[in-house]
Amino acid sequence: MQDHLNLAWNRLADCMEAVRERMLDDSTLIDLYNECKYASDWIKDKEDTIDTIDSLTIFPDSAAAAQGQIQLRILQGDLKVIEACIEDIGSRVDNAVSKGKQQEVSDKRPSPGLPQPLSRDFILRRHMDLIGRWNELQNGVKTRTAVFLTHDGSDPATMEKLDTFRAWLNEIKTQLLSGECPHDLQVERICVYIISLTVFVSKQFTLHLETF
Repeated sequence: MQDHLNLAWNRLADCMEAVRERMLDDSTLIDLYNECKYASDWIKDKEDTIDTIDSLTIFPDSAAAAQGQIQLRILQGDLKVIEACIEDIGSRVDNAVSKGKQQEVSDKRPSPGLPQPLSRDFILRRHMDLIGRWNELQNGVKTRTAVFLTHDGSDPATMEKLDTFRAWLNEIKTQLLSGECPHDLQVERICVYIISLTVFVSKQFTLHLETF
């Protein structure tokens, strides 16, 4: 009799554990679906921003074009955040897929606004769609950036030199703040000269950036 009760209890415990895992799996898929939808809406908003930028570049020398440049710079920063969001979703989708056989959200517990059935494969396709749209958005930003550089008379080589200069400047700044500069008098004079030259060149590049 006791063995029979133990067997029945183990079956009940296994059933409850299976239900718990199923509910957790359902919750994970629903969360991923909602996050994919949020990222999709975010990308759509940035796609609309690109359309706005295009409308501002009709007259390259106008104040409207300058506003378009500002929006483009902001958009470049947003791209990095969106990329991080998509990568995070991707790692969680991989974890969900790696659990093995697909499971579907039970039709007995439909959630308003969610596709039924909601499977790992469905979420995986949604994520791949996000990656494709993000790549298109990134290419669109690169194209608009090239247009502004052309209007400004700048070119990618110039901007690359500017990035190199910034890195060099940051390295000098780090050495000065950390006290790594030697205390030899002659070296200190050289450092003062370098700092003076850095300030001068920095002002020149700043003037250049203000026209960009």
